[in-house]
Amino acid sequence: MNKLSGRVKSIERALNILEAFSKQKIELSITELSRMLRMKTSTVHRILATLKERGYIKQSSPKTKYELGIKVFELGCIFRNQMHFTKIAMPYLKYLCNLTKETTHLAILDDSSAEVIYIAQVASPGPLRTSVEVGTRWKAHCTAIGKALLAFLPQEKIEEMFANQKKLSTYTPNSISDVNEL
Repeated sequence: MNKLSGRVKSIERALNILEAFSKQKIELSITELSRMLRMKTSTVHRILATLKERGYIKQSSPKTKYELGIKVFELGCIFRNQMHFTKIAMPYLKYLCNLTKETTHLAILDDSSAEVIYIAQVASPGPLRTSVEVGTRWKAHCTAIGKALLAFLPQEKIEEMFANQKKLSTYTPNSISDVNEL
């Protein structure tokens, strides 16, 4: 254990491996993980072996790439069940969807990354609809729901969230790119 920071390096490495998987990268090899995370392949191999034994990582055969295991899903379900407010919010999401005939979303703000995480959705009954998968993250300043959540924060909190950013990432020509403008 690193006495200065109170962090356990091996746990950080294991979490970095788990967090390397994404919607775009659902399968990764030891070599890919090693390059992405700048870790020795032997270290990646040992950590993957432990994660695989515990069900956090799976592999269909010894020569295939690695994927997230069922244990990750189980933990996600436990976490989701802890979020009692989604059950409370669902009737309101359904009401808004019926009223507007548009897809409605519920999201929370992760102030450590200035991102919104979509945690619930009711799809529009119409044939044309927008949809964001539950679990998706977007920069808060680039979404309507994110801007709504930011609008009700104290100014000091917003300044703290964006303190190290001079220029914000943009996705469209209309995206806000300046912290002061935000």
